[in-house]
Amino acid sequence: MNGSFFDANTFDRQFAQNKALVNQFKDFEGGRLAGIKTDFFYTEIAAPFIAGIKSDIEYTYFNLQDYQQPLRNADKRDDNKLIALFKLLSPEHLLKLPFTNVSNTNRSRR
Repeated sequence: MNGSFFDANTFDRQFAQNKALVNQFKDFEGGRLAGIKTDFFYTEIAAPFIAGIKSDIEYTYFNLQDYQQPLRNADKRDDNKLIALFKLLSPEHLLKLPFTNVSNTNRSRR
């Protein structure tokens, strides 16, 4: 299983703000086009639009198979290989939330 994603701002700029693409999507959803299946939208509308994009679209890609061994074995010594994946998939990273490092926070004394 592979995973890839890109920033919401990139999606908004490249796709959601494109009036022609949005209108074609609305026509598709409204049943006003020749095809009604999702495959039609991807092959006839989205693919040609994406092929016409002249700028690079940055994205993050990873293969979950690369993490199978440390995920499934009982050996704790290789768990550090999972740190980058956990950080990448964390709400703080995905939602651009502030990161709080608990080990550096002041704790009140009782």
